[in-house]
Amino acid sequence: KKKTGEEREHGEWSSDVGGAIVDERRNSDHRGRYVLNMNREKMKERDEIFSVVAETIENSIGTPKEEIGLKQTIFDELAIDSIDMVDILFELESHYGIELKVSDIESRVREELGDIPYEVEGIITPEGLVMLRKHMTEIDQSLLTEGLTVHGLVKLFTVESLCKIVVYRLEAQ
Repeated sequence: KKKTGEEREHGEWSSDVGGAIVDERRNSDHRGRYVLNMNREKMKERDEIFSVVAETIENSIGTPKEEIGLKQTIFDELAIDSIDMVDILFELESHYGIELKVSDIESRVREELGDIPYEVEGIITPEGLVMLRKHMTEIDQSLLTEGLTVHGLVKLFTVESLCKIVVYRLEAQ
């Protein structure tokens, strides 16, 4: 069952969003679901970003925003094609006054790796995979394996990955 807007909760964001902002300890709420401890201001900001991203996706591909979840993959589950993605990025850039690229997370990983190669001939190195696991906790970690290509990584991007790119760019301002 897909969650409606009211059923989504703050704890659905992965713990690496915005660096060390999120408390890694998990607590369960009164219904036994796990939620992350983070300050209310950051939770509100993240909810607002998700709301804008979901609405932008709805406007681009027609899927009702209530049916869009953080964990859905952009290209496979939501069937967003490259033209729609360009439109979505443009609309988000216009809304937030920032420049967005799908490669922003990869750029962050490359920067942290320094002289250590991120990829060789299009295949992500073991060191690159370690850093991707650190920065992309929203992705099924079992899919970040040896032999993953740069192009294959993009297919794993989720709605949360897109939200995180917005967060990274807003924090960089």
